[in-house]
Amino acid sequence: MFFGSKRKTTRAFNYTPVYWDKEKEEREVRRRATLDRLESEDDREKEEYVPGSYIRSSSIKRMRTANRENSKSRVGLYRTAIFIALVFAVMYIMTDFFEFV
Repeated sequence: MFFGSKRKTTRAFNYTPVYWDKEKEEREVRRRATLDRLESEDDREKEEYVPGSYIRSSSIKRMRTANRENSKSRVGLYRTAIFIALVFAVMYIMTDFFEFV
């Protein structure tokens, strides 16, 4: 009776935007409508569907990305090998230098 008598009101989301550009929003709506119209015209001009064409193109794309990733890892491997070779060369030169000193 004493604990539940006070009723709390729920919190409401009261956000007022700092800046709102009505003209920009209207431009965006017109631009989207134009792009949608152009895309629908492009869809009409496309050729008929050839069975398996999407599968072939996706497998080719997958192979290309795999080749790119492999070449990136090869470049990193080459850089590491060259760095290690340079370190050993410097160590070899330093040991020869300190023998004479």
